[in-house]
Amino acid sequence: MTEPPDMPDAAGLARSMRGLLCAGLYSSASTWMLNLASQILKAGGYAGVKTIYLDEMDEAAQRAIAGATFMLAKSHSPGASVRNLIDRQRLPVIITLRDPRDAVASMMLRWNVGFDLALDRMRRSAAALAQLADCPAALVFHYEDGFTTDERCVDAVAKLLNVSLTAADRAALLAALAPQAIRRQIESWRQAGVLGHGRPDVEYEPETHWHLGHVGDGETGKWRRVLGAIQAARVLLGTRAYCKSFGYSRW
Repeated sequence: MTEPPDMPDAAGLARSMRGLLCAGLYSSASTWMLNLASQILKAGGYAGVKTIYLDEMDEAAQRAIAGATFMLAKSHSPGASVRNLIDRQRLPVIITLRDPRDAVASMMLRWNVGFDLALDRMRRSAAALAQLADCPAALVFHYEDGFTTDERCVDAVAKLLNVSLTAADRAALLAALAPQAIRRQIESWRQAGVLGHGRPDVEYEPETHWHLGHVGDGETGKWRRVLGAIQAARVLLGTRAYCKSFGYSRW
């Protein structure tokens, strides 16, 4: 017997559903990338888009995307079931990267997270992302290249999603995702009571995944003034596979 076309496969994603995974190290502008993709999908007239956080394709994730026609997923630590999903569905992937020392320093500064907790999160994220290093169709962006202000980034993501944008579209997207615009939106959610009830490093607005205090200053090399020498060495040791895979060993 042939299965109905909308029946989920072993990975839990209906074969008729399309999707995109935005995978990134903590503090690498992965949430910015998720929102860029979301806005491009809207510009392209996509309907039935469901935005979720996805480290594993478990029952909760399957319930969350039930009935959607497009899954827009963000992940810091994509596990084996997500990698299986990428292979089975030929799911396009965008990977955002950053020097893990800066990523740890940024997390500590923005959300008052202690070094040990920040390092633990970064280790897990870096190890998972290293597993995606050989993903053949992935778009890879380095935080240090300033992709959040680069129209070429917008064009590359639009091409991946098969959406045509005008020059005005690109400019409008970058303006809407500029730091000050995002900060205003986050503050409006705080004033409306959407955010501000839990720890800012955990609580986020469910559609955009923005947190209170989420937007950083874009500084690179900040680890030099935030981390001690032993702390910096521990970060590099704990993320060595990631650093080797994505070119951070030379930094």
